[in-house]
Parts: sequence; C-alpha cells; structure tokens
Amino acid sequence: MVAQPTVDLRDVRPEDHEHLRPIQNAAIDEPSPQLLRAAVDGLGIGLVAVIDRPVGYVFALVGETAAYVPEIAVDPAHQRRGIGTALLDGVAERTAKAGASALRVTVRVDDERAQAFYRTHGFREHERLPEYYGTEPAAGMVLSRPL
Repeated sequence: MVAQPTVDLRDVRPEDHEHLRPIQNAAIDEPSPQLLRAAVDGLGIGLVAVIDRPVGYVFALVGETAAYVPEIAVDPAHQRRGIGTALLDGVAERTAKAGASALRVTVRVDDERAQAFYRTHGFREHERLPEYYGTEPAAGMVLSRPL
C-alpha cells in the first residue's frame, strides 16, 4: 500500500488565488470566480489544503446559528485521498469555534457522489431548492449536520 502524502491545512491568503482558480474550474461544475475572490480576500473562513502546493480549499460563511459552505474543491488529481475530509473537518472545527451550531452545504439533487460524501460525514437533508442551479435549472438539496 502506498502511503498518502501529509496534508497541511492553513488559512487562505490572497496570493492563493492563482493556484485555487484552476482547482475551482476543474472541480466545480459551475464555478463562481466572484465567490473565490471573496474567499481569498478574507470574507468568511477559508482554508487551503497543501501538499507541496495548494491542492484544495474550502470556504464558509458563519451566520447566527449555522455556517454555510458555498464551495469545497479538491484538485481532481488529488481526490479520494482524504483531502476533502480534512478540509471539511477543518472548517467544521473553525465554524464551531466561531459560534455556529450547524454546518450546511448545497448539492445537486442528482449528484449522488456528493451526497454520499456528505452523508458519510453526518450530513442529512435539510431542505430542497427547486431550480437552484444554473442556466438549465436543476434542483438543489441543502444538507446539514450539527457541530
């Protein structure tokens, strides 16, 4: 068995933008450059996973009781190695310290892979959002887990 490289998590920095934008484009079906810019500019809580270079990131906004993760992305060449889990665990810890009692994400209703990932991490359906995604409207599902 091949040992997995060590993943370091750190706060996102403005200079990460040039490394994270290609990850966003490769990993997210409908990437939002504005959302990534807001994350690297310090809006909310942003973490970067680093293995010699940035290989993934997560961004969360903390509200009065819940934190919302609008984006979590891992370079496709590094997926299925625990990086997404490390990012999710890191942002859960940080948002709980910031006062959130729940963590929420939105996934496409037809994205079984994303749903399976979040369900293995304790998320359950919170609500459905008809016509939530994109130019060809697709339903979204908000998943939530207590912190």
